Amino acid sequence: MQFKSAIVFAVLATALCPCVNSFAEDAVVVTATRFPERALDAPVGVRIITRQDIDSSMAGSLPELLAKYGGLNIRNNSGAPDQQIDLRGFGITSDQNTLVLLDGVRINENDLSSTRLSSIALQSIERIEIVPGSGAVPYGGGASGGTVHIITKGPQAGEKSASVHAGAGSYGLLDARVSANLAGERVGLALNASHLESDGYRSNNQLSQENIQGDLRFGDAGDMAGLKFAADRQRLRLPGSRDEVQYANDPRGTATPNDYSFRDGENATLYVRRNVGRFELAADLYYRHQLSAIFNDGAFPLYGQTSLDTLVFSPRGRVRLEPFGVRSELVLGGDILDGNYRRTFAGNPAALTSPLSTNVASQNSEGVFVQYNAQFEQGTKLSLGWRAQRVTDNLDTVSMFGAPTEQSQSRSPKAYELALRQEVNDRFALLAKLGTSFRTATVDDNGLTSTGNLLEPQTAHNRELGAEYLRPGLKLRANFYYMDLDNEIYFSPLAVGPPPFFFPGGAN
Repeated sequence: MQFKSAIVFAVLATALCPCVNSFAEDAVVVTATRFPERALDAPVGVRIITRQDIDSSMAGSLPELLAKYGGLNIRNNSGAPDQQIDLRGFGITSDQNTLVLLDGVRINENDLSSTRLSSIALQSIERIEIVPGSGAVPYGGGASGGTVHIITKGPQAGEKSASVHAGAGSYGLLDARVSANLAGERVGLALNASHLESDGYRSNNQLSQENIQGDLRFGDAGDMAGLKFAADRQRLRLPGSRDEVQYANDPRGTATPNDYSFRDGENATLYVRRNVGRFELAADLYYRHQLSAIFNDGAFPLYGQTSLDTLVFSPRGRVRLEPFGVRSELVLGGDILDGNYRRTFAGNPAALTSPLSTNVASQNSEGVFVQYNAQFEQGTKLSLGWRAQRVTDNLDTVSMFGAPTEQSQSRSPKAYELALRQEVNDRFALLAKLGTSFRTATVDDNGLTSTGNLLEPQTAHNRELGAEYLRPGLKLRANFYYMDLDNEIYFSPLAVGPPPFFFPGGAN
């Protein structure tokens, strides 16, 4: 069993954003409970990046925008535009411990690759909600560090607008973005498209990226149905690493002039919303397909191709209550996920019909959650939540280097959270959190274990205390948290590889 403790103290200042005062924040809508609500009614600890903040940031990409905010570490380990988001210092495993959502649907991959942030056009974003150390109850595993929820702009009733952005820069940079909104009273369509290309700083470092996103909506705020759709295409050349001598002599050169990667993806979400008195009902049906590949041309050329198909159904309901005059709400919901993954390695693309190895994996999960939020007149905000989930992982491996293997494992991790926020006066508040979250192993985690067996789920126990100071134009927050990790999933360079070879060099 792996065990780790972490104690961190952070002070966050967001004075650059005038919208963080209490009056503006009250008008902002957030979805941290999986239903829209005013920011002041949302669970404890939600931080919001509004559209106004995005427009005033001068950021050219989503990672560049997020890097401007305290408490978020943005890291580029590969040279690709899809950079790591790290909440709470998980380092190299932050992609698997920081949950990234797009319109309520997780977009983290079931491997060790970074979340595809470059597929989200910056002009399509309405707001971003950041909840450090929370999110496991409404959304499930992978949220031990916290949750970053990206909400895109939908069609606004009666709006007819369009915008065009074009930019150019050094190293052959070209950036073009187009958006349009055409909506009547009950039918509307929002479209966003972008193209980015660059020669890159180094040789063999060219990038080409295209994205398109749309939202076709019927109805009004009370009763609504719609279809969100998106597609992205990325072509990236890979210059490889430079040792000390190479960097001194030719920092922009490459020793891998033939290496490259590509990614093509499509996704769609069918959604419905309905209000019936005090009850609100909602459901999302999401499908995503992605095909990606990477080629390393060296002494032993290797081409890897990965296909991913994910289907998720998420029904939920909310009822507003006032027991004993206390304004509160109860949210009940669930998630059903069916994910299929296939990765094939060969010497080159033409040899995929006779591969060196093939990994076929599936992950099926069913989860239910309940969340209760209450706002007391004395300035006290209370949030309670609990989730139960069952996850079944299957991994089949066929390799020319050993006998085929078939593995299967089912586990039932759980999560809970208790959060409290108490206003001391109109500018100062105290907060506290106590909770448990989990993450399950990815295909890459399970593909290289020291025992050869599938890994157990990781469990995080979190305790947190904090204070907030708020005035017009300034928001300060100080947090102290303590986190224990049981069965931590990480790569150890000292571990011996799996049987029957037991190669040194590390394992999970």
